[in-house]
Amino acid sequence: MSMCIGTDLTAGMGVGGDPELGARAAEESRDTLEQSVRDTDMIFIAAGLGGGTGTGAAPVIANIEKR
Repeated sequence: MSMCIGTDLTAGMGVGGDPELGARAAEESRDTLEQSVRDTDMIFIAAGLGGGTGTGAAPVIANIEKR
């Protein structure tokens, strides 16, 4: 499954390699992310860690699943 995150923050244009902005984008989409993992026992997070979106968002997503 894939989804766009932070569409209000980034207008769908990405985060320009900024991990802090990537984390903010994930936080903006927290409700959607929480709903998508609500009834799961385990998730695998595959993210490119050379830019901003994956680097910033992956820890936020992992934290959501941890709860």
